[in-house]
Amino acid sequence: MIGTALIVGAGPMLSTLLAKFLIKEGMDVVLAARDTQKRSSICKEIGAEAV
Repeated sequence: MIGTALIVGAGPMLSTLLAKFLIKEGMDVVLAARDTQKRSSICKEIGAEAV
């Protein structure tokens, strides 16, 4: 593992692409968003778990 990235204000475009890239590079990714539905859909798209 390289490390952990925190993406604050996660949205459906840039944040999603960044998360996918960082995961490919071996990083753990944490997404923070006020809108839990957006966060859940991003997690579903990148194959992650929303908690």
